[in-house]
Amino acid sequence: AAKFLGDRVSPYVIVFAQYFVGVLILLPWLLRRGPRALATTLPALHFWRSIAGWVGFMAFYVALAHIPLVDAALLRSAAPLWVPAILFFWLGVRLPASRWLAIAIGFAGVLVILHPEAGSISAWHLVGALSGMGLAASMATTRRLAATESPQAIIFYYFGIAAVATLPF
Repeated sequence: AAKFLGDRVSPYVIVFAQYFVGVLILLPWLLRRGPRALATTLPALHFWRSIAGWVGFMAFYVALAHIPLVDAALLRSAAPLWVPAILFFWLGVRLPASRWLAIAIGFAGVLVILHPEAGSISAWHLVGALSGMGLAASMATTRRLAATESPQAIIFYYFGIAAVATLPF
């Protein structure tokens, strides 16, 4: 649907609509539970998780306008391959060499599927890869948030912050 709409509607409108609808869906939960349901000791982590996920979706929808759907979907689906690198550089989590080898093989598989030939890979593919990185960062922070926060609060903050981040566009 996003690929079809991408020719007719700005990707920023698509992203905003996605997050705004998410906020609307969660409003009844918030009204039942009250503002206390959003109490958190990790506001900065909610913010960074939301921005990472937002960057992931923005990059995905922008890339869709310039590269084939299959390439954009593949690059976004490679997010689990980026998670260990994000955990290593951001949180200092160490992984055994065997895992890094498996990750390298995974990235090689992505390249094989993309079959980069002369001129077939563009800068827009890097934007597509950024979508996977944003999703990976969001996944990594969600795990930390899930230890102390309710799933509804995590999602509400995500949708709300990301919707506000899209407004300037």
